[in-house]
Amino acid sequence: MDQINNQIPVVEGSRMGRAWKVLFMIVILVTIFLAAVFYFWKDPFNIFSTNKSSDVIFAELESNYLDSYSSADVSGMIRTGEQMMAKGLGDEATIYLAKAYLNQGSLSFQEKESAPKALALLEPLLLKYPDEPTIILAVGYGYEILEDYPKAIGFYNKAITLDDANDLAYVQRGHAYDLMGKLDLAEKDYMKAYSLNANRDVTLLNLARYYFQARNFDLANQYAQKAIDITNLD
Repeated sequence: MDQINNQIPVVEGSRMGRAWKVLFMIVILVTIFLAAVFYFWKDPFNIFSTNKSSDVIFAELESNYLDSYSSADVSGMIRTGEQMMAKGLGDEATIYLAKAYLNQGSLSFQEKESAPKALALLEPLLLKYPDEPTIILAVGYGYEILEDYPKAIGFYNKAITLDDANDLAYVQRGHAYDLMGKLDLAEKDYMKAYSLNANRDVTLLNLARYYFQARNFDLANQYAQKAIDITNLD
């Protein structure tokens, strides 16, 4: 990374030079995160139980799903999610298929086609698990993809009400405010998320992008570099 950065012409004391350096770092970060869109999608939900007789099948399909995820193969994720559903592997299979649709919506720029499919799967689950933050945030994200930001924020607010130490809920709400142009509220939520978890890569990425837009290039560089450092550790 240092060798790459050293190739960028930066005039000492030049704000424009710092701006280009920060922009370059943010481009690298965006490239990294396009391979893994929203931070919590890769994690098993661990809130459901599977039938013991189907554990082996589920583990195999889950492994296939995560392989597709790590290579940003959205079609493979959807195919595996559908196989999970076809084998009757329960609510967790539904979640995995919904995650695949949400990734398709954001990665493949098929928001209008994919997000409604995800929401059709998630909203019935929300009736069964009304206080499960992971599902609440996923539903909120579905509406955020559809650009229904007030509705998305309503779900993020619910997640925060259930757990006011949920840093993911704050960073997602901050992102929705950001997209709405409510930048003061976005910064407040990003900083709240950062205060709760200073090592969350997506929070650092959003802070870097936010401060770059605000032309505070020093802060943007600080958060971008920390995000890169954390990503390299992972």
